[in-house]
Amino acid sequence: MDGEQWELFQNDLNKYISNSEILKFNFNDKNNINHIWDKIKKGLVQASKNCIPIEKIKLTKSRVNPMKISNAYKVMKFLINFRRSIKDSRKRNHVIRNWITYRKKLLEIGREKSDYCWNKIPKDDKSVKEIFEEIKNLYQIYLILYNHDLLQFKEEKIKLAIDQRCEDLLENQKRMINSVMEREIKSIVLDRVLIKENNEDKLITD
Repeated sequence: MDGEQWELFQNDLNKYISNSEILKFNFNDKNNINHIWDKIKKGLVQASKNCIPIEKIKLTKSRVNPMKISNAYKVMKFLINFRRSIKDSRKRNHVIRNWITYRKKLLEIGREKSDYCWNKIPKDDKSVKEIFEEIKNLYQIYLILYNHDLLQFKEEKIKLAIDQRCEDLLENQKRMINSVMEREIKSIVLDRVLIKENNEDKLITD
C-alpha cells in the first residue's frame, strides 16, 4: 500500500468515524467496548475494500502445527498404534517377534511415570489385557502433559498476537488491516522461469 492509498484509506475511515459518531461513545464503559470495536472493525473493513486493492494469489505455503511435533504428541501416537498392533492378531506376531525393541521403547516412555516392567509378552488374552491397561495409564499421563503444553502454546500465541497488533498499529498498518479483515497471508514460490532466447524457449532454474 503506497502513500496515496494510505491517505485515501485514512480519509475514508475518518469519514466513517464522523458519520457513525464513534467518538461520542464512552470508552471507559466496559459494556460498550465490544459494541465500539464492532463499529471500528466495520469501518476498517469498509475503508479497506474501498481504497486498498486485493490481489488473488494461489497459496503454496502449508502451515505445520508445532504441537504435532511435541514429544507428548509423538508418544500418544505411538501408544495408539502399539495398542492397535496388539489388538490385531496378524500384527501382534510382529510385536512378539520384536518385543525386545518394543519393551525398550515402552520402558523409555514410562521412565519416572510408571513402575511397570513390560516383562509380559502379549501372547494370550490375560497378558494383552494387562498391557492394554498400562497403555491406557501411560496415555492418560501424556495426555495431561500434552494439554499442559497446548495451553502454554496458546497463551504464548495470544501474547505474541497482542504484541504484534500493538506494533503493527504504529509500524505496519497494512498488516494490521489484513489481520482485522482476517485476510490470509499468501506467497508465491518462484524457483523456475521460462524465457525466450533466440526464438527458443529456455527454462532457468537457478
